[in-house]
Amino acid sequence: MSEEPDTAGGASSDEYVSKYMEGGSAIAISKKRVPGWWFLLFSGPALMGLGLIGSAIAKGGAATILGASLVGLFLIAFAAVLGLLFSHLRLVVTERVVHVQLGLFGPKIPVERIKSVTSGAYDWKRFGGWGIRYGREGAVCYSVPGGSGQCVEIEWLDDKGRTVRHVITVDDAAAVAATIERAREAANATSGTGVRVGSSEPSVATADTVEAQRSSDEARKGRA
Repeated sequence: MSEEPDTAGGASSDEYVSKYMEGGSAIAISKKRVPGWWFLLFSGPALMGLGLIGSAIAKGGAATILGASLVGLFLIAFAAVLGLLFSHLRLVVTERVVHVQLGLFGPKIPVERIKSVTSGAYDWKRFGGWGIRYGREGAVCYSVPGGSGQCVEIEWLDDKGRTVRHVITVDDAAAVAATIERAREAANATSGTGVRVGSSEPSVATADTVEAQRSSDEARKGRA
C-alpha cells in the first residue's frame, strides 16, 4: 500500500489540498491512499464492459459491435472514475475549520462548534466496513483500510444546533486530535473576547455596551 504519513503542525500539502481544502493555512494534514486491492471493489462494471465487447465481437455485426462497445466503454470508464474518486481520504485542520474529504465528499467542520474530539482504534464492525458509512448510533464515518487502524471522532453542532458525530481514519490519531483540540480552544478563547472568529469587527453586544456607557456619561454631565 502506498500511504503518505500524517503530519501535525507545519504539514506539507499537495495541489488538491492547497486549492480546495485551504492547505496553505493548514496546521495538520492527513492524507491516506487506499491499498491496491480496494480497486477490486470497483472492477465489476469494468469486467461487465469487457464481457459485452468480447461477446459482441464474437457474434459479429457492425451495429452489434458498435452498440456493445459504447456500453462497454461507458462501464469501464465509470469503474475507473469511481475507483479514482474514492482513492484518497484527506483531513485538513486549519485554525477555522476541519476539512474532511473521501474523494469529493465530506464535511467542513467549524472548529468553534466542536464539542469534543477523541482518538482511538477504528472498529470496522461498528460501521460495517470502510468508505462512507453510517453507524447505528448516528455517527457518520469516512474511512479507508490500512495504515495504523486509528481514527479521530469529532462531535460538533451543525447549522441547526444539532449534535453531529464524524469518525475519520487517520494515522497518528492522538496528534491529530490534539491539534484539533488546540484549534478549538483557541477559537473559543477568541470568540469569548467579543470578537467574532475570523473577523476584526466588534460583536453586537460590545457595540451596545459602548453606546450604553456613552449615554450614562452624558447623563452624569447634564446633572453636573
